[in-house]
Amino acid sequence: MNPFLEVDIAIQYDKFYQTEFGKQIDQLEKAAIAKILSSIPGCTMLELGCGTGHWTAFFVEKGFNVIALDTSKNMLEIAQSKNIPNTTFIQASAEQIPYCFDSFIFTAAITMLEFTANPEKALHEIYRVTKHQGHVLLGCLNPNSILFKNKTNDSVFKHARLFTKNEWIQMISFMGKIETSEAVYVDKTFNIQPFSQNYESAFIIYDIIINK
Repeated sequence: MNPFLEVDIAIQYDKFYQTEFGKQIDQLEKAAIAKILSSIPGCTMLELGCGTGHWTAFFVEKGFNVIALDTSKNMLEIAQSKNIPNTTFIQASAEQIPYCFDSFIFTAAITMLEFTANPEKALHEIYRVTKHQGHVLLGCLNPNSILFKNKTNDSVFKHARLFTKNEWIQMISFMGKIETSEAVYVDKTFNIQPFSQNYESAFIIYDIIINK
């Protein structure tokens, strides 16, 4: 089930980033993503699972033109209401991307694959539409983080299928060269901490250079 198809959850998604906790997480995730984007030249990119346009706006700020896909009409309506420049929103599935082989230099999916019915199929679609030597950027949630240990109590994350770092690497190894980076360390009291060996990160980024 994709919880973001529901109107209430679509509205709540943006509200999370307005909370103090949400702002801290957002800042840390974006700082980690920004480091990777600095090595990717500006281009027309594909964003999968764009939701309410939260990450779309960030990619545009970093100099990209964005083709942003999502399956949820409710999420897309919110995204379109933000009037984000240099962006085209399309209702479509990551499991059946409506573009030809090798259409994009850069494809990104931030916390999307966890809510996809068939993430393996989506990964092969991402590989299909991304050019040789292009970049794929996946931002994924870590089930070993304290933040997601009790995900069954959360109205959104209880529907997510989370994979460990090793599981993700096994699934994406066919795509090309992989580099990883991590962000957002949360302790047992749900306070955000600097990097620590005592806690696993909540957010893992997989930067893949496509090899065909």
